[in-house]
Amino acid sequence: SGYTSIDGKITFTYTPDKAGELTIQAIYNGEPNKYLGSSKTFNINVISGLSTKIVIIGPTTTYVGIEETYRIELRFANDSLARINTGIEVYLNGTREVVVISNGVLELTITPENTGTYNLTIIFGGGTFDGLKLLPSKNTSLITVEKRPINIELKARYTWIGQNIYLEVEVRIYDEVLDKPVNRGYILVYLNKTGTYELIANKTIVNGKASLSGIFDPIEPMLKIVYIDPTGIYSSGETEGAYIESSELTRIPPPLPEPTITPTMLLLILTITLLLLHKKKMNSF
Repeated sequence: SGYTSIDGKITFTYTPDKAGELTIQAIYNGEPNKYLGSSKTFNINVISGLSTKIVIIGPTTTYVGIEETYRIELRFANDSLARINTGIEVYLNGTREVVVISNGVLELTITPENTGTYNLTIIFGGGTFDGLKLLPSKNTSLITVEKRPINIELKARYTWIGQNIYLEVEVRIYDEVLDKPVNRGYILVYLNKTGTYELIANKTIVNGKASLSGIFDPIEPMLKIVYIDPTGIYSSGETEGAYIESSELTRIPPPLPEPTITPTMLLLILTITLLLLHKKKMNSF
C-alpha cells in the first residue's frame, strides 16, 4: 500500500521471482462523503530472459559451384545486435556444425555442389548478456540452387577448295555467371540440308571452344549446336543458324579452271603454224 503524490500518481517496484502471468491489482478505497472507491487489474507476462532472434542475410537463389556468403546476426527483440561471443549450431541439409558467433555476427560461406533446395538452419541455444539471461532462438532459410546458365556463340565460314565448299565452324561457350569460358562438357553438331537434322560431329570443349571442318554440299544447310554437361554444373543449351546466308561468313570465289589443250586443238594449232610458215616462205621469193 502507499499514498499518491500531489498529481494523484503512485509508483512502486516489484521483482518477479518466476516466469509466468503476473496479476497486479490497484485498489483505491475512496474517502467518506467525498470520493468513491475503485480498482483496476493489470496482467503482465513475465519471461525468464531476454528474447532473441536469428537473422540470416544472403541470397535465396544461387548456382552450382558458386561460393556465397551469408551473414548471421543474433539480435534482441527490438532488432538491436546482441554483441556476445558464443557458439551456435549451423545445420545445412541436416549436417550439424558448431561455430562461434563473434560480437553477435557470423560470416558463413556455402558452395553448393548440386542443384536442388538447401535448408540452412541456425540455432542459438541461449546465453547471458551483461548478467541477463538470453532466451534461445532459431531461424531457417531455404536456398534454391540451379545449374549455371551458358551462352553459345557460333561462328562459321566457308571457302572454295577446287570446286568444293570447305566449311570451318568454331563454337564458343561462356559461363554467364562468372563471364569466363566453360572448360567441361561437349557439343553435338547437327546439319540440316533436307529438313531433318543429322548428327555429324561430337566435339569436346577445351578452354571454352570446339571446332570442326569439312567439305559440304553448298545447298544452304542449317547448322545446330547442342551443348551437354555430364557433370550437371551447367545448363544444356543449343543454338542454330544458316551459316551460308550469314553476313559474318567469308566467301572466297572458286578458282578459274586451268586451260586444257585437246589433241584436236593441238592439231589445229600445228596446222595454222605450218600455214603461216609456208606463207612467209613464199613471200620471201
